[in-house]
Amino acid sequence: ALAAGWFVLVAAAIGVGFHGARRAAAGRRLSMTPMLCQRLQAVRLPAQCQNQAVRYCGFNVNYNARYHLPNCVTYTITSAKADGALERQGKFAADPSVAGCAGPDAYAGSGYQRGHMAPAGDMRWSARAMAESFLMTNVCPQSKSLNEGGWGKLEEKVREWARRDSVL
Repeated sequence: ALAAGWFVLVAAAIGVGFHGARRAAAGRRLSMTPMLCQRLQAVRLPAQCQNQAVRYCGFNVNYNARYHLPNCVTYTITSAKADGALERQGKFAADPSVAGCAGPDAYAGSGYQRGHMAPAGDMRWSARAMAESFLMTNVCPQSKSLNEGGWGKLEEKVREWARRDSVL
């Protein structure tokens, strides 16, 4: 689960133009076509890995019903999305359309928090995207120190990179 989460943020960073690439463009505006975005988000898992692909408004999930966790989550963040104005809002819920989706109380009493893989903070550009980010298909158990510490700092860093280096 943790490895899947780290992959999410790496994938998010790939969806953003990096500072060095912009400098190398010598002042030309780089563009990322929808086809390139799709290719960057194309994830292939081993054949024996149980999965169900789910496409939401703001992110994509490859969900593992056996473990009740996402295998991976991908999304694209741009400066416009990073600067979304919606306040964080939502209630954790199961996605009834996904087989084996965990319920919102899945980690109750375990000592773990529900950690977003596609951060709610990156979905502030759309009420629908924000609401969907609270579906349990987008959640992994995380310790409080990770969720509110290093993971949260990494989410902020990705938004900072998107604001600074976005090519869209």
